[in-house]
Amino acid sequence: RGLYYVLRTLRGRLVEDVIDHSSHTIKGRAPQGSDDVRRLPAMITFSPEMATRARELLHFLYSRFYNHPALTDVRRRSVDCLVQLFELLVGHPHLLSQQFVMRVKNDGEYRATCDYLACLTDRQVYLQHQKLIGGLPSLEAVHLEQTALL
Repeated sequence: RGLYYVLRTLRGRLVEDVIDHSSHTIKGRAPQGSDDVRRLPAMITFSPEMATRARELLHFLYSRFYNHPALTDVRRRSVDCLVQLFELLVGHPHLLSQQFVMRVKNDGEYRATCDYLACLTDRQVYLQHQKLIGGLPSLEAVHLEQTALL
């Protein structure tokens, strides 16, 4: 419960900083239209102080969480699962849901399949893989200890 509070508070601070800093930047630069926005340096940014903290947070997350050895295997299996589903569905677009089967005519197999897979949750992807291909090693077998990650 405490972890969720910390994460929610941290996200809140990051969002508040972007909103506050960006508001001041926009008022200071006073763009008159979209051409000004494209021409001027980025206006939606962290304050310099928060940008430093955000970089430190990203470094921490990548070194201790995103690239943690316990997640490497999960990520590899997830990518393998998506690749296999994509290859199957591109070759057999009739297996897509009806909405996406109809899109194949206008958008092509690749676009319709990408959009279909993008709409699925992780769990739905694994269930589709089990249903259509089978043999997927269970990702539920991977139990991560919070202390090992943080």
